[in-house]
Amino acid sequence: MPAGVRHLFGDQVAGVAAARRGLSRVSRHGLSGRIGIFEMVRMNDDLRELVLTRASEQTLLQAARQNQMSTLREQCLARVREGMTTLEEVVRVTQ
Repeated sequence: MPAGVRHLFGDQVAGVAAARRGLSRVSRHGLSGRIGIFEMVRMNDDLRELVLTRASEQTLLQAARQNQMSTLREQCLARVREGMTTLEEVVRVTQ
């Protein structure tokens, strides 16, 4: 685990160190290819009502999470676990 990374992801990094072994580097320019990582919220009636009533960000996030929304950080860590990228790369491009 690179220094300074654990504090960004906390306990969510379990199992990602093993995923790093399967990555292949391309010369000294990093990983090959690009992947998109997105944070999307599926709108439903409950969320729509919260938006229309100008609910707080925390309330919206809580309702979205109850509607199976995954955060950008969770999506990034999933790509690390799948061996598609590294924690270092996630930190580099998301700061």
